Amino acid sequence: TYREELTLSAGEHTVRAEFNAAGYPLKASESQTETVIVRSKGLSPIPFVAAFAMAIGSGWYLRRRRIPEAAPPALKPREQVSAGTEEEIAATTLPPVDIEGLPPREAATILFCALRARLGIPVTMTPRDCAQSAPAYARFFERYESIRYAGEIPSEEDLQAMQEDAIGGGTDA
Repeated sequence: TYREELTLSAGEHTVRAEFNAAGYPLKASESQTETVIVRSKGLSPIPFVAAFAMAIGSGWYLRRRRIPEAAPPALKPREQVSAGTEEEIAATTLPPVDIEGLPPREAATILFCALRARLGIPVTMTPRDCAQSAPAYARFFERYESIRYAGEIPSEEDLQAMQEDAIGGGTDA
């Protein structure tokens, strides 16, 4: 017996097998004619799933456009750090600042950190933020900003003035 599997499209088909014996030591033969009805497998679910997903996505998008987002929480205004009285500042106990033998830029950084600690300014604030928070020391912070970010090298006079402010010798740098 001979078998062959055929893939047929949906519908009615007439099938008949014919064997041509040319080149074979067999007689030619034919099968009976058969009528085969192939039923449709139905529609593919992929387009329906895609359409459903698009409808859900469109609905979600339109809903989000109509709902106003909650306003972000308002930022608290920056607190002004008062320079305080000389007695209050002097009462703050901080380790002594020693910049002897340090390169000028490193000495300026040490003095900046000391003044920031003495005034209670958070470490996360930049020199510009510090100048806004403690206006009495704005000149000190502006000078340090130019040293740190503009690459200027402070002179001995600059370091002396900065040291006086940092350790409490003056309030106007």
